[in-house]
Amino acid sequence: MRRALLVLAVSCLAVASVVHADPPPSRTVRYEIRRNGDPIGTHQVVFARQGERFTVHHRIDIRVTVLALEAYSYQMDSRETWQGDRLLGLTSSTDKNGEALRVFARASGEQLRIRAPEGQHQIPADAVPTSPQHWVFDRPRAVMFEAEDGTVRRVRVSAPATESLTLGGRAVPCRRVTVSGDLDATLWYGPSNILVKKRLTAPDGSTILTVLQ
Repeated sequence: MRRALLVLAVSCLAVASVVHADPPPSRTVRYEIRRNGDPIGTHQVVFARQGERFTVHHRIDIRVTVLALEAYSYQMDSRETWQGDRLLGLTSSTDKNGEALRVFARASGEQLRIRAPEGQHQIPADAVPTSPQHWVFDRPRAVMFEAEDGTVRRVRVSAPATESLTLGGRAVPCRRVTVSGDLDATLWYGPSNILVKKRLTAPDGSTILTVLQ
C-alpha cells in the first residue's frame, strides 16, 4: 500500500502539457483527491496575474489512515512563475511521510536548470512541471519534470476527444486527453482550459481521482 501511495503523491501534480493559450485569470481552484472513491486529500491551486507574468501556487495535503492510525502523509507547497508559455522559475517544498524534499528551477537561455535532492541537471527550456491545471495540449510529445524531486518525465499525448461530464449536478462539456509513457493518466479539461478531473491507476490497482470542487 505504501508504494502505491508514494506513486500517488508524485502523480497528484502529473501530468502537464507544454503550452497554454492565454495567461489564466487570477483565481483559486480546489480539488478533492480520492482513492477507490474515498477522500484522502486536497489540492488547491492559486493563479495570480502580475502584468505580463503570472504565478501558479500549488498546495497538496494527503493523509491516509488505517484503523484510525495515520499510515501515510504528504504535503507539498510549490510555486511556478511564468511569462507567456515559458517557465521562468519554480520552487517547491515537500514533506513525504517525514522526508523533506526541495526543488529549485530557473530558466537560463535555452535550458532550464534544476537543483533537486539528487543533484543538478539541465533540460530543454520548453520543459514544464507536471502540473495539469491550466494547460492546452497541442503537441504529441512533451518533456516535463516532477516538482517534488526534479525527476524528468517524457510522455506522449493523445489528440483531445469531446466528452460531457456531470459535475455538481450539471453537465460540463470537456476535452478528454490520454497521457502515456513515463506517466499514465486520463485528464478532462472544461471551459477556460481548467482541469476538472484526472484519473490514474496506482500500482496496487486502486483508482485515483482528482476532482474539481
